Amino acid sequence: MGKKKRYKNRNQFRYSKSKITGYHPHYIFGEDKDNYISLGLTTHPGKNMIVSEIKSPNPNYTGKQYIQIKPFKMKKSAYKNKRENGWAFDKQDLRLVRRIKKRYKSGK
Repeated sequence: MGKKKRYKNRNQFRYSKSKITGYHPHYIFGEDKDNYISLGLTTHPGKNMIVSEIKSPNPNYTGKQYIQIKPFKMKKSAYKNKRENGWAFDKQDLRLVRRIKKRYKSGK
């Protein structure tokens, strides 16, 4: 049985400031002492990314959007301070996000 991961719940979208993540938006669903736990969003997935196609949470973008299945754990300083307001997942996509969060929390 895996260890349960402890974190404070968050529900926000922010852009990253990191070259590693390509300055893409992220859905932040957790926070621990120094880090945010997030899922990366992209319009052009890389060859070795494990992604799923979703409807864009950005109300100003209507093209294809992909969400990474594996959560990131990065320093808070790697994200911009400004939260993106008005962004939200579609009901169908929210089911996928909940499954990913549940799998992460259970330690699998």
